[in-house]
Amino acid sequence: MQCVPASLPDCQTCGACCAWSFDWPEFGDDEEDPPARMDAIPDELVDFEHGRMRCEGDRCSALQGEIGKRVSCQIYEHRPAVCRSFRPGTDGCLMVRRGLGLDAAA
Repeated sequence: MQCVPASLPDCQTCGACCAWSFDWPEFGDDEEDPPARMDAIPDELVDFEHGRMRCEGDRCSALQGEIGKRVSCQIYEHRPAVCRSFRPGTDGCLMVRRGLGLDAAA
């Protein structure tokens, strides 16, 4: 069961999911992440060796801005399937927010 707060976190003032773990923004198969979408991601943002987005520390290199203040994704239109499926207010969202010291609901 998902515990969704009455007020969903605003992704553009959060960014916790993009700064939680250096190894989770992995690319899916061709059905999830079609080659055309993946080709649109600049090479400097890709960790080709591990098949995922390149990270600086635990933060995705495509994330711009300050976590918990104002953030945006440089490749939002072309982001990997794992990023597309992450939803605000889900258990995973609330867990990463707590892990980064952000309120469970924004």
